[in-house]
Amino acid sequence: MQKTFSERPLCVILDLFGVLVAFDDTLVYDRLAQRCANPPEAFQKMQNLVSSPNLIRGKEVLENVHACLKRDLGLSASLDEFFQLWCMPYSEPMPGIRRLLQNLAHQCELVLLSNVDRYYWPVVRTSLPELTSFRAIQLSFEQGVAKPEPEAFRRAVVASGFPVEACIFVDDKGENIEAAAAGGLAGHLFRSTHGLQTTLRARGFAVE
Repeated sequence: MQKTFSERPLCVILDLFGVLVAFDDTLVYDRLAQRCANPPEAFQKMQNLVSSPNLIRGKEVLENVHACLKRDLGLSASLDEFFQLWCMPYSEPMPGIRRLLQNLAHQCELVLLSNVDRYYWPVVRTSLPELTSFRAIQLSFEQGVAKPEPEAFRRAVVASGFPVEACIFVDDKGENIEAAAAGGLAGHLFRSTHGLQTTLRARGFAVE
C-alpha cells in the first residue's frame, strides 16, 4: 500500500556535511594556501578541493593531490604536513543534532549517506559517537558513487532494509533532494535542526 505523508517513516537517511555537522572547508584552503607561493591565488584555485569528484569517490589518493598542489601552486608543505593540515577539523556537530539523533535512534532506523573523502572521514566520525547507532553508513569513497547520482540513493535505501516509500531523506542541497525525489525518495531540505524537528513531528516522530 502506498505510504501517505502522515505516516511515520521507518528509516531516516541523513546527509553528513551541512546536516549532522556544520563545516567551513575554506579553513582547509586557507591553511594550505599559507604554505603556497602565492597564498591569495592558491586560496582561490583550491575552492571545492575537498569535494573533488575523484577524491570523494575514492578514485584519487591524497598523495596525488599533494603532488599537484606542489607542482601547480608551489605548496611547500611536506606530505606528512599536508596530511596533518588536511585532517585538522573544519567541522563540528550541528547545534542540537546529537540530541535529535538520540531521540530518533529509538523510533526508526538511521542511515548515513555522505559525500566524503577517506582521509577526513575518521575525523568527523569521532566527533559524532551517535553514528554507532546507525543501521548503515554509506560513504561515497567506499561506494564509488556520490550524490546526486541515482545509484547513491538506491544503495542507501537498500541498506535501510525498507522500501523507498518507508524512508525520508534529509540533505542541505536542493539538487540532492530533487535527485532523490526522482527515485521516489521523499525529502526534507535541511536549513536548521529546529526545522528538521518540525518536519519530523509532522511525520509522527516524538522529538524534542
